[in-house]
Amino acid sequence: MTEQFKIRRSDGRSNQQVLIDLVKSGQPDQIYPYEVLQSLLDLPRPRVQQVVGSAAHRLLQEYSYAMVCIRNTGYRIAKANEHGMLANNRKRRADVQVRKGLDILRNVRWDDMDEESRKAHQGQLMVSEGIYGLMQSLAKRQDKLEEVIKDMQNPSDRA
Repeated sequence: MTEQFKIRRSDGRSNQQVLIDLVKSGQPDQIYPYEVLQSLLDLPRPRVQQVVGSAAHRLLQEYSYAMVCIRNTGYRIAKANEHGMLANNRKRRADVQVRKGLDILRNVRWDDMDEESRKAHQGQLMVSEGIYGLMQSLAKRQDKLEEVIKDMQNPSDRA
């Protein structure tokens, strides 16, 4: 067995499971300093960050906990009312990545490709632009709906 996959704990738990077992009993706004996590997992900070990243999905699915990084401090369990903001931040970053991907697809040296590669690339570009267009259209519709809901919640703001 390679060194990477050797069981290091007598109870056989993975780093991810150790972290989940720690955090699942926590409360929103609770902070887990890097020093505590490094000591618990016996790992340097970059590896602790990887473990938190790999455990994030399970924490969210199984316990409805989202972890927020606090720069140079550690991690904090997000409050329930912060989840929307966190999701919007992720969506915004995803939109940026999609735009960068489209930019790469659009700005290619077409002359350096043979005919078959050029057709495949054009197809990929068409599909990607279509998906991006749908995303933008849906975002506009969602913004309008959110505005209507906001107006319904705050009728005094309409004046």
